[in-house]
Amino acid sequence: MVFPPDSSRHAPHSLSVHLYGEAFWNAAKNLLQNEALDKRPIASFDASVIVYLYRHALELFLKETRFVWFGLVLSETVEKAARSFGL
Repeated sequence: MVFPPDSSRHAPHSLSVHLYGEAFWNAAKNLLQNEALDKRPIASFDASVIVYLYRHALELFLKETRFVWFGLVLSETVEKAARSFGL
């Protein structure tokens, strides 16, 4: 079995990871722009939630990159193996 070079078999999963990453990023951004949080005495604890959301978004973006890269490397490796066996 030879995988397509664009690794389209990983595309749906990679896209869903990206969409979740964007959702976490936008949630953190919206909380950061909320001026009502600045007026509360417990604002430092609110910051930890925002940092968590940004960190999780970055983690998901890195995971998306890994899925795409791994799919490309895997498809090239399988293609080389198939060629070496004359398939």
